Amino acid sequence: MQDRILDLSLRLTVVGLISVMGLATFIVGYQGIYLAIVGQFQQGAGRLAGAVALGMGTGLLLRYRGDLLDEKY
Repeated sequence: MQDRILDLSLRLTVVGLISVMGLATFIVGYQGIYLAIVGQFQQGAGRLAGAVALGMGTGLLLRYRGDLLDEKY
């Protein structure tokens, strides 16, 4: 029973982290694009760089999720 609870909590943590980081990537990316459109290029570039960094982190979590979780399927 404890193994199942641990497995489910770890799975929830990893999937939740991937979901939150993916959502944050979209939000920050859209803010960066909006700021670039309205003429605030320095702030927009910073937001877009942050979106790229979040996207790369999300991609790494997606790539190595099998190593982070014990894939039974």
